[in-house]
Amino acid sequence: MSERKRSPRHLVLSILRVLFVATFAAFFLVAILMVLGQLVGTVLSLPGLVSAASDHLLVPAVTLASTFGVIAFLASYLQKDDQETPAA
Repeated sequence: MSERKRSPRHLVLSILRVLFVATFAAFFLVAILMVLGQLVGTVLSLPGLVSAASDHLLVPAVTLASTFGVIAFLASYLQKDDQETPAA
């Protein structure tokens, strides 16, 4: 059984997939923390907590979301055109 050589394009695509999953997971975690902070602030009637959650976590959440979006965009160019994407 012969092992296929991996092309540089395939290697970069694999790296981009790992980066995409990592940045998506980080975004999801930061977004959940922000929403939970705002929820706790709302339930406890602490407007400072609502503002603090947004002030401290909004920029990292948007940055991570943008990053995984750009990674997905780059990865889409490395996909083979003849490769069928399974329907969801």
